[in-house]
This record gives sequence, structure tokens and C-alpha cells, in this order.
Amino acid sequence: MQAARRGDEEAFRALCRRDRPRIERFARRFVGDADLARDLAQETLIRLWQGARTYADGGCFRSFLYTIA
Repeated sequence: MQAARRGDEEAFRALCRRDRPRIERFARRFVGDADLARDLAQETLIRLWQGARTYADGGCFRSFLYTIA
């Protein structure tokens, strides 16, 4: 996340590949619909990129991500 915070798009894509399935499962537990869960995961990742500068070095990335979700 630290590299993504500095604008490294490849680092951000790697985070997306790794964490998107987790976010989709998390969202599906709340909404019960796979399509909506995919949309919510996409929105979460967009907001993650937009808010990357607010991520505190040394913070827990997954907590930051799930807070956005």
C-alpha cells in the first residue's frame, strides 16, 4: 500500500488482484447478491485508490480496506 500511496499503479493493481476476492465475499455476506457484491468491491477499490494518500504508514492495510468497504 505504501507504493500505491506514492502513485505506483502496478502496486495498486497487485493489491486489487490479491484483495478483491476478499472484499467481494465480505460484501456478499451483507447484501446476499453476487452481482451487487462485485459492484461494491469495485467501488471499494476505486475509493481505496482515491484515498490512498490518507493511508498511514505502518497502519493495518486490511483494517483500512475493510473500513472503506
